[in-house]
Amino acid sequence: MSRYLLAIDTATTRTSVALLDGPHTMVEVNREGATGHGEALPSLVAEVLQNISTNQLEAIAVGIGPGPFTGLRIGIAFARTMAWALEIKVIGVCTLDALAFDYLKDGLAPFGDFAVATDARRKEVYWAVYDRHGIRQGEPVVVRPGNISDRLLRLPTVGSGALLYSNDFSANVEPIYPSAAAIGRLGFAKLDGGEELTTEPLYLRRPDAVPLMSSPEWLR
Repeated sequence: MSRYLLAIDTATTRTSVALLDGPHTMVEVNREGATGHGEALPSLVAEVLQNISTNQLEAIAVGIGPGPFTGLRIGIAFARTMAWALEIKVIGVCTLDALAFDYLKDGLAPFGDFAVATDARRKEVYWAVYDRHGIRQGEPVVVRPGNISDRLLRLPTVGSGALLYSNDFSANVEPIYPSAAAIGRLGFAKLDGGEELTTEPLYLRRPDAVPLMSSPEWLR
């Protein structure tokens, strides 16, 4: 019996969408562009769902970051709204975990412990360390590469952050971007494992624009 799951990730400069049937990826499509998530997402979802009815979907998995505010809001809001309309479950998956999952070979990291780093802008990265089984060691953080210890900078490091700051990270390795397929497979694991299915975004920093509590002096 088919178990269809739609997977979405908008936490990086790439919009990624996939349709899975259990562990099998039926189709995956990607579009580049840091500011094009809102335009790309509906058309990519329509493309992967063209051969099935939305009523056949069991759940939707979505990357919850860490990532920039706008991209994350677009993906998570889309997934929540679609799941609500279809009356199905929506599952949040850490985007760094998806990158780590894609790095594993036969369930193990090729060279032992490794790190994942994606671009957080402002000369910072979203960063986490994983053991050879792909288990994350602590919560993701946002940090400047120069504030990471030399020992950890020498770990094989997956993701766009390691490529962007290759002078800091001694061993940047693929994949560079998270795949929606990995988001989907981790989503199925959470769904079947009875884990909490939160879709709260991992922003890790305050927004640039916040409402003023009072008028600044130059307006008085």
